[in-house]
Amino acid sequence: MTPLGLVTGLALESRIAERAAPELFRNKQISAVSAAGQTRAVREAVAQLAEGGAEAIVSFGFAGGLDPDLPAGTLLLPKTLRSAGRDDILVDETAEMAEGAVGLLIGATPLSRAPLLTVEAPVATLEDKRAAHKSFAAVAVDMESYWVAESCRQRGIGFLALRAVSDPAGRALPPSAVLAMGAGGNLQVGKLLGGLLSRPGDLPGLVRLGLDSRKASAALGRAAALLLPLLCRR
Repeated sequence: MTPLGLVTGLALESRIAERAAPELFRNKQISAVSAAGQTRAVREAVAQLAEGGAEAIVSFGFAGGLDPDLPAGTLLLPKTLRSAGRDDILVDETAEMAEGAVGLLIGATPLSRAPLLTVEAPVATLEDKRAAHKSFAAVAVDMESYWVAESCRQRGIGFLALRAVSDPAGRALPPSAVLAMGAGGNLQVGKLLGGLLSRPGDLPGLVRLGLDSRKASAALGRAAALLLPLLCRR
């Protein structure tokens, strides 16, 4: 039985968690599945983890910034999850998990509890980020958390979203980066290089994205090292 499950969009995000809590993964106390942002894949990931015995699931990984006040590396532990055309999901059934998490994280790094928006396609341009921020009053966006929460509620499983801003609101996602993301959550290097050949102007944006993602990775690693042992003991 694996008491805690993680759903990530990228294989890199799963590796961050494994490096932060290697013993928990070795002992099968935590299991992670990458679902690459597709609604059906996310729901299948939750089903796989639930069938493996998960009593709680964390949506773990990066998020795109929508609020210009949030720098790269800001941790997100939202109380509310939003998606277009659907009712908000309040992360209330995991209050004890959230309170323990906040108690450990406050003071360690910038932290936001504000709403997180989940979408079905990347919010990549500055214009789209501004529009999403205005329309949904969300501070960040991902492609998994709402669907994970919805599936967990249907199964009576506790849920949290723990994310970190990897591309702030003031930075657009380079088209080459968006096109290079594979279905299994792995970066497709061939597509990335092909995108750069046809869009050499993407290179500065990719460098900035890499630097911002390093800040997000470091924040997630620190948070995972603190929180995952706590969540496994709950």
